[in-house]
Amino acid sequence: MPGIAMETIAELQQRIAQFNPVYMQHWSDWLNTPSQLRPHELKLTLGRWQACRGNPMRHLATIGTAVHPAPYIDDLFAQALPYVQILSRFDMAVENSFNPRTIQALHELWNTFERLSYERNNPNRKKRAPRQGLAGVVGISKAVMLVTNGRVGPAFDSKVRDELQLKGKIESAGDWIEALHAAAIDISTFEKNNKTTLQLASGIDLPAGRIHDMALGPKKV
Repeated sequence: MPGIAMETIAELQQRIAQFNPVYMQHWSDWLNTPSQLRPHELKLTLGRWQACRGNPMRHLATIGTAVHPAPYIDDLFAQALPYVQILSRFDMAVENSFNPRTIQALHELWNTFERLSYERNNPNRKKRAPRQGLAGVVGISKAVMLVTNGRVGPAFDSKVRDELQLKGKIESAGDWIEALHAAAIDISTFEKNNKTTLQLASGIDLPAGRIHDMALGPKKV
């Protein structure tokens, strides 16, 4: 059973106050990006967040020179949109949000964004590319949090996994969805115990997934 990361309103507010403001600016930039420019902003933001560390991130189709075979970031973004639409009312604070249709959409988003990175052809490489060039849970969960505007979160970097006391690696869509359930339990437990919502407790008008990510995520240096 995962641990409970947050207990009181004061603790939540303290965690939010300590959240790195650089990432808040990145989030604001993302939300203010027009839809036609979002593939570019997705690549830019994920690059800033070191989401595909260990493997190179795919390029935009508009780069001109073919650096790698398709798909490109533009392709992945377009492929994700139907599943993002299915999750348009997904709420991490509502258990009924996890239903067969949304769970299938989450599986498809994992499969899509697993291809965020690729294995660069380098004959001098001494070690094999991590995951044969595929993105891992850090990149995938960060991409999904972005394209759903924070409805599906948190992003599962090592700090968040430690905060939630998650055991074992997250290596598949099933593992990731189990981790999302653990985060949802943390959110719902907080809200029930404090008789409030993350939005009211934090004073932030964003989806619960994003607020939870801010509470558990990187702090000021």
